Amino acid sequence: MTSQNIRSFISVLKPRAEVLEGRIVEAVNLANIYIFNELRDKIPEAIPEADKIRPNPLYNPTEFLKRTYFSEAIKQVIMKVFGGLAGVLYVYIDERGGRIPINAKVLIIPSHLGGGKTHLLATLYHLSKLVNERGEEIIRFFEEDRKVVYALRHAIGVIKQSYKKIEIVALVGDVRSLSPSPDKPLKIDDIEIFTPWGLLAYLLGSYRDVEHADKGHYAPKVDELRKILQNRSVLILLDEPTGYMEEAVRISIRYQGYSESFIQFIKN
Repeated sequence: MTSQNIRSFISVLKPRAEVLEGRIVEAVNLANIYIFNELRDKIPEAIPEADKIRPNPLYNPTEFLKRTYFSEAIKQVIMKVFGGLAGVLYVYIDERGGRIPINAKVLIIPSHLGGGKTHLLATLYHLSKLVNERGEEIIRFFEEDRKVVYALRHAIGVIKQSYKKIEIVALVGDVRSLSPSPDKPLKIDDIEIFTPWGLLAYLLGSYRDVEHADKGHYAPKVDELRKILQNRSVLILLDEPTGYMEEAVRISIRYQGYSESFIQFIKN
């Protein structure tokens, strides 16, 4: 075989436009995705300069999901998350009554660096956005897997019947705009937010319910958290919590007991 017989790879597999144009996005960043879609008008300074100049396909739900490979592990998490958002005890996966139990509302996703955890969280964010906008249309991304289609149709049907919108909160421990702390508060809408629980409540429109806990830098009680979460379908995406824990430990010398408050918040 000579070099004349070898076809160029772009004649066999056509790269996406951003690859051909030399504007490849190197890595998924949940904070940038969330801020761009939810908070860019409130904290525009948090958007990277490059993304203010040119569009980023990772910020668009449909474009992001087109570029995502749904492994079996990812699909299992998706079914469990949407079952949890629907508030059901299980989701059906076939017409014979096969089902997956929804045992927990908290899913811990362990991964090594580069293991895909952030990509999975961003996938859940974009899928939830599309469910709010287009309902069952997201099923088209899973057309080849009948179990996932069946499970999502069940979960989304329950969510829509309740007339609830999926509310999405992202807390990212290594990005200041999504991890305020007592010595580095975040100001939005003339409200100064000092803690992740303050930001959680603010993003859900319930800041006043935890205002004292936020300004006092102590974790809200379970009942206080339940009050702002009850009767809602809320997806809380917590990324890089160790980054926030390191920050909490660092400032605990000045704000005594703050690191314990952060741990208590996670437990609550």
